[in-house]
Amino acid sequence: MRSSRFARYYTPVVCLLILTLLSLCLPEIVFDPSTAAQGRRIEFQSSESVTQANDLSLDEVQLAQAVLSSGFDDGRDATRILYVGNSQSMAIMDRLPGDLTSPQWLQVLLARQVGTKESQVVVRLGSLPNLTMTELVVKLVAAGESPPRGIDVVLLGLVLEEWRALGVRDETLFLAQQQTVRDELTRLVAANADLLSADKSLASILQPASGSQVAAAGSQEPHMVSVATSFENQLQTWAERYIPLFAARSKLHGQISLAYYGLRNRVFGFTSATARPVPEATYRPSLELLELCLRYTQSFAVLLIFYLAPIRPIQPNPNPPADVARFRRDVPALCQRYGITCLDYTDLIPAELWTNYPDDAVGTEGQRDFAHFTGAAHKRLAEQLIVDVGALFVQWARNDGARQP
Repeated sequence: MRSSRFARYYTPVVCLLILTLLSLCLPEIVFDPSTAAQGRRIEFQSSESVTQANDLSLDEVQLAQAVLSSGFDDGRDATRILYVGNSQSMAIMDRLPGDLTSPQWLQVLLARQVGTKESQVVVRLGSLPNLTMTELVVKLVAAGESPPRGIDVVLLGLVLEEWRALGVRDETLFLAQQQTVRDELTRLVAANADLLSADKSLASILQPASGSQVAAAGSQEPHMVSVATSFENQLQTWAERYIPLFAARSKLHGQISLAYYGLRNRVFGFTSATARPVPEATYRPSLELLELCLRYTQSFAVLLIFYLAPIRPIQPNPNPPADVARFRRDVPALCQRYGITCLDYTDLIPAELWTNYPDDAVGTEGQRDFAHFTGAAHKRLAEQLIVDVGALFVQWARNDGARQP
């Protein structure tokens, strides 16, 4: 016990000393992990980048900007739509003036149907680049716990590419460690013991907050855990303020990762079109985590709508045909069992509405981008959503509260 306590204080101090010395020797790190690999041809949408074009009125521009606002609208008569996906729903390749992402277009098109009152239909962006299914469960539970009424509709874009991993990043882990979210996740795992792979994925992120080691330490020395945690927090705050290298640790990790993958791709001849099958070890847990989402949302009045995200219709393609066929078979079959709408948009976006990585992209110079598409494609996707499920959203908004799925 004493040795572990010594290591808990000793290790961060030694690491800070090393980082301090390195910070004096290395130049300042300038790195944006969300755009470094794509370069100038891709733009992650922000409220400042929306311009009045494409026949958008000033009010509609403001509606499009509102999609990117944090939190949920407080209007009690609003139909709240949480739009969740990966970077495909956030990024525009070769953006032109007036281009919007699909969540923003959905907000504008719905407003045109229900009227100009913004509170009637509120679209909120809940996407995250490289969103894994484990992270999706956390985000969905966190949204469901949001006051005052959470969400009415979850619109989820399922991306086959993201089923190759199950990791959870710091920002999602932070959500999972909030007391209400952690309690609900714990309850969800306990109530769905038959989904063994899904439970295992979630148990790994619940461990830091409820692990037996922390409980044991607290029972033997009541003040040791809180004192050590406070010391670590103060040390981290001080380090982020005075040690540039420590403050840039996430950026440094991203920069090193990009350099590594760029070198690996050149050595082994990997390209953006190289086939990357989804391993069974991640596919099966991802499918179970999706089923866990279905069960969770059925416990309260939330309408859940899925669409299989567009895949670039050109060969060679990083998604093997067998994987795509399995994805298009398994997900709709699962949704049918639970009475959930699942729209197949894998072939929705034609080849001419996709583009390539820029010539200066790290590791993918001039190669085809199979993850993101153009502004015109975003609009087409939103228009198709309006055709397929827009009437349902409008009906909910006009019924003012009669929103049972």
